[in-house]
Amino acid sequence: MEAARSIEDVFRLDSETDRFWCAREVRRFARELGFAEIAQWELAIVVAELVTNAVRYGGSGTLTLRTTPGPRAGIELVVADPGAARTASAGPANATPRHGLGLGLRTVRCLSHEVSVERDEHGGTIVTAARYLEP
Repeated sequence: MEAARSIEDVFRLDSETDRFWCAREVRRFARELGFAEIAQWELAIVVAELVTNAVRYGGSGTLTLRTTPGPRAGIELVVADPGAARTASAGPANATPRHGLGLGLRTVRCLSHEVSVERDEHGGTIVTAARYLEP
């Protein structure tokens, strides 16, 4: 039996509207891996949420689409932001930070099999969401 070939696409994120073409790209990538149409749309929702958060709270970022490592076939979505906008837009010390409804990451967790959220040494955030062909 031959091991699955590793595939990876990386995209630069600069605007919240990038979520639209990123959603299209993740659907294409998922379709090529054999995901059913409903799973492709669910992955598009996941990537749209993650891209929006990266640009809104980090100022910019990257999206990496890749096949999952290991024996389970699937897709990994890795969205990383530098965290620069968090500190630059913080405003005065007594300002109330802007928060969303808190549903974005919850939605990501519901539509993914695995999710991890990490901070890098520069204050950026790296979110990895994995979805497998077989649960």
